[in-house]
Amino acid sequence: MAIRFGDLYEEMLTLEEAIERMKVDIQNADCDSDTKCILQNELEMLEQKYYDLSLTEFDFEKLNFVSIVESIERCLHCIEFAGNFSDLAPAPIAVASTCGNKKVQLSLGDIERVIVHEFSSKATSYDFVKSAMPYTIKTKDKEKYVITWDSYRKGVSIKGFNTNPGGTVTNFGNISKVEVVLNEPAQKKYKKEKVMACKVLLASRTPMTSSAPLTRAVDGKTTTYPKVAKTTKSEVEMIFQIFV
Repeated sequence: MAIRFGDLYEEMLTLEEAIERMKVDIQNADCDSDTKCILQNELEMLEQKYYDLSLTEFDFEKLNFVSIVESIERCLHCIEFAGNFSDLAPAPIAVASTCGNKKVQLSLGDIERVIVHEFSSKATSYDFVKSAMPYTIKTKDKEKYVITWDSYRKGVSIKGFNTNPGGTVTNFGNISKVEVVLNEPAQKKYKKEKVMACKVLLASRTPMTSSAPLTRAVDGKTTTYPKVAKTTKSEVEMIFQIFV
């Protein structure tokens, strides 16, 4: 059964109010009455329920970030904020683009599926619906890639990690190409079924090697890919933007 954070919050408030009302009833009850004993037992049960509820844990790896992002965007659609939020999304340390004259950037609402091409021991493609994000890829080379949607930059975020404890992301970042399959309205609007990401932002301070630069992530080939230069960092992040 799906649980929303709002549901949990409302339940906590309801229990708090019930506990406070119960305490008032106990104070107003006769000292030695059976009613007071019953109310005290009920109060203990409510307080135990409140305590148990406060210990609710969520597995954030299993949260559907696409649904969360879409819900937030709907809530904030009519709200204006001052500033440019640059502290939330610092400028990338590198950018590579093969977009040419393409100017229209696609949003999550245009996308039905995402296809990520990764090259470790061999070229491998991962095709999944957008609602499956965060989507995780694990390779034989101890690489782990977590794929989500970056709402601020409007792109597919791919974060790489070394699954070996204390391992670095040296030579990681082996994403050769990212494509998206458009939903029906977007296909009709742009006259395309599938579009390749033509721009990639390197968000982490993990420069790529000169022999395998960032441009290889958007050159359209599945056999060429960037590689992180020697680093002590434990994470690499690339954000792929789609233009038509």
